[in-house]
Amino acid sequence: MWICSALPPDLSVMQAGLTCLATSFVEAFLEDYPGSIRKTTGFEDGKTHRDFTEYGKARFHRYIRDNALREDLYGVVGVLKALRHYLGLPLI
Repeated sequence: MWICSALPPDLSVMQAGLTCLATSFVEAFLEDYPGSIRKTTGFEDGKTHRDFTEYGKARFHRYIRDNALREDLYGVVGVLKALRHYLGLPLI
């Protein structure tokens, strides 16, 4: 399963079912940095939004940079493509 931790829960890409990172990747981060989440919201469709603390968000960005594989970021690229589409921008 994939989750989207970086986007607000009311963003249309999340409502469309587009997601960002593998659940296992986020869970690995939370095992190392358990105090990084302010609030977790579950949705009926099984998706999860996590509201990071300021420290948690900065640490998560570093964790992604240091640990993410190309496969871990495919969902992020999909979200960026969707945003460009919704905004009427050309895909690169």
